Amino acid sequence: MDLEADLRYLASLPSHVLKNDHVKKFFSTSSPTQQLQSPSPGNPSLSKVGTMMGVSGR
Repeated sequence: MDLEADLRYLASLPSHVLKNDHVKKFFSTSSPTQQLQSPSPGNPSLSKVGTMMGVSGR
C-alpha cells in the first residue's frame, strides 16, 4: 500500500466532500493502524470515499 499516494488522493478531494458528515464519521471511527493491518490489497477507505463521492456528487 502506497500511503503517500493515498494521502495525495485525499488532499485532492474538494473540501465539501471532506466536510460531508458521512466522510467525517468514517474517518473518526477508523484509525490508521486498523487500515495498515488490513490484509486486502489497496485501501478500503479510499474506495468507500469514492463511492460516497459518486453519490454526493449528483
